[in-house]
Amino acid sequence: MGKRSFDDSYSVTMFSFTNELLLADKSPLTLAQDLLESGLSKNIEVDGPQHFRKFPNADPSEVAGLRRAIDSLKGSCSLLGGYADRAQGNRLVGSPEVVSSVSRQIEIAHQLGAFGLRVQADALTAAEAKELAKLAEESNVHILFELQGSMTPDSPTTEACLDVVSQVGSEYVGIMFDSSLFMTSFPGPLKRTMLQRGLPSASVVELEHRWLDSSLPDYRNWVLTQLKDGKLPPSTGQFLPTLFSRMGHSAPSEWSHVAGSIRSVQLKFWDQEDEAGELQKATTELMRLLRSAEYDGFYCSEWGGHEWYSLGDVSALDAVRWHRSVVEKSWIESHLGESNS
Repeated sequence: MGKRSFDDSYSVTMFSFTNELLLADKSPLTLAQDLLESGLSKNIEVDGPQHFRKFPNADPSEVAGLRRAIDSLKGSCSLLGGYADRAQGNRLVGSPEVVSSVSRQIEIAHQLGAFGLRVQADALTAAEAKELAKLAEESNVHILFELQGSMTPDSPTTEACLDVVSQVGSEYVGIMFDSSLFMTSFPGPLKRTMLQRGLPSASVVELEHRWLDSSLPDYRNWVLTQLKDGKLPPSTGQFLPTLFSRMGHSAPSEWSHVAGSIRSVQLKFWDQEDEAGELQKATTELMRLLRSAEYDGFYCSEWGGHEWYSLGDVSALDAVRWHRSVVEKSWIESHLGESNS
């Protein structure tokens, strides 16, 4: 990619606008235009299933319309969010159908001028990825497996994903990092929601401390045992998907062996506060690790607070505006001594 300025490196995912999309008083295209016109980012990541009604069989006119809007506002598409679905309708499908579906997504990404197509960590087998790598190279679209949440460097899913990337051996098949891997505390809105839904303060504190001090398997076993024995309130069960899958507490340094395969980064944030500076510190640490591996890709803001906040509380544009300032400061700190222009 070459060395780029912050504005060239910074992106925002349209998944941040989930509340606005659910309200449905503006189309996905209009929301994308609003973001580009705001001046917050000239690069946008588009979530395929959210933006296109029949994704991955998107209407060509919808794809062309989005590309025209991006070009007219002098923007670009950093990534297209996609997936490999092995359960279509009421049946499981084999590799030919999976390859065909992902091929269509690569073509959409190409038509949007996107740098890459983001898929789940366990989306493809090595054979499927090898077959798709040629199309990816011809289309100049990178296939990126997303590592996120509670995954660890030695978890089976991570190791299998890295093995696929290694077996393919193509610069067009790599990794996308999500900073939810590196959380140092529960999100503030999650803790407030737990309290509002009846969890005692002591239970919230213990859940967070155990999460920080345990491996995920040990933590899962402890939580489920506590629920079974009645030592945690039943309402804890509402939060199990978040506790067990969406938040990780590894350190960026634990992933140094992966850094060379990373092609894009998503910076997950949940709130608009960082009084202790933990988010700033973690973001800078991650950027420094990647710079040591000569990473020069995208840093994409992803607002996750829409899970707990309504539009009446905060808009995605306001949330992203706050987060951009955090990301830019970290970018400058991690590029100290290098040209920022």
